[in-house]
Amino acid sequence: MTVSPPSSLLNHPAFAQLTPESQSLLQSTAVPVEFAVGQMLSTEAIVPNRILIIESGRARLLGRQHNKLCTLARLGEQSVVGLASLLRAEGCEEVSASTPVRAIAIPDATVLQLWQHDGSFRQWCNNTIFPAELAVLIERILQSSERATYGLQDVLSQCVPHALLLPVKQEEWTTDDLNERQLFVASANSSKQVGDLLEANEALPETSGPLALRLISLPKGLIDALRRVDQPDPSSSPPGNQASAESGESLGTKSAEMRELHPSSLNLGSTSLRDRITLVSGKGALEESMACFQMLTQALQLPFRRDVIEKTIRETLRRGKQPSLPMLGQLAAGMGLHVVGAKVVAANCTRLNVPCLMSWDGGFALAVNSNAEGLVLAHPRLGWLELSPEEVIGAFPEGIDVILMDRTSSTPEQKFNFSWFWPSLKKYKNT
Repeated sequence: MTVSPPSSLLNHPAFAQLTPESQSLLQSTAVPVEFAVGQMLSTEAIVPNRILIIESGRARLLGRQHNKLCTLARLGEQSVVGLASLLRAEGCEEVSASTPVRAIAIPDATVLQLWQHDGSFRQWCNNTIFPAELAVLIERILQSSERATYGLQDVLSQCVPHALLLPVKQEEWTTDDLNERQLFVASANSSKQVGDLLEANEALPETSGPLALRLISLPKGLIDALRRVDQPDPSSSPPGNQASAESGESLGTKSAEMRELHPSSLNLGSTSLRDRITLVSGKGALEESMACFQMLTQALQLPFRRDVIEKTIRETLRRGKQPSLPMLGQLAAGMGLHVVGAKVVAANCTRLNVPCLMSWDGGFALAVNSNAEGLVLAHPRLGWLELSPEEVIGAFPEGIDVILMDRTSSTPEQKFNFSWFWPSLKKYKNT
């Protein structure tokens, strides 16, 4: 039985002018949810499989300034969480409840359908800049200057009044949109990167996926002020009228309770890990293990040192032993990756960090996608496998053994350069 959300949801500016069909869809799919203090409503690591409309309570948009956790914005009644990530096809919202929060959850498929078929909702989205997406852009601008004076928290609230979200049709731009302003790509569903600068006469990049490109413009003077490298006067404020002050409230700690967070399974146009990998086939312990590493190097853009990996696996087989996940983890660590072995509850297969190595059907497979629909595995012997959460839970009732991997600052690049030799040379750095 579906619990209908309160009619107050239709009073939200995003839904106030929906057609009767859209209203019916919204009320039939939206459900109430609750969050305890410190629980995460959203994480920047994923595009969530739902958006949240806060009914009561308060939450914080979190970010980092000078490598310290800070509050970028405070969210209250009628604030929307998760929509910015969906519209820009890339996660950007780290949101934590600072009081008990009651909210209405709307599935991502419903949101996409509303955007595609209801003009009023689409117009509201196309006219609304969310603090989280602007924060990502401002952070990229600050990072472009190695000695920028201000941090993200210092300037975000002062940039909000000056930011404009431009229509994707260039003929709709006005002279004021272009004069003394700079235009930036703000979504990940195009051939350009988020934060890339667009010239006024430059053709817009090609987009992929069902959603429109998001473009944000800021005054050139503000951009110059953000990038300046002079030492600030302690008595002065960041660009704008007044510096953003942090209240005495504690930020608290992120809750370990993440069961409600699942990545969206929608194809929003951003390049997925599966798209970057060519399936490598193989049969037998040696070939399957080698194939997994070859696909891993594609996913993480690593050099594939076949001789070292093959020699280790052959020596293991020669001793009468079979390759194991711990052994593969050691080989991955030798490639300069940060490696962690873990046993994961099977129900959590919808939010694994990918790529990761795991056992499946007597061999090894590379997990390349994990979302609300389940797991996608690249298996050298069985090919591409799309597994539902129920299939994974049935196969691993006691939990999944996985090898989680990620790049580090010392991980060598795929292109041949000095970093190839650094893992071997760094042991002699004191000589």
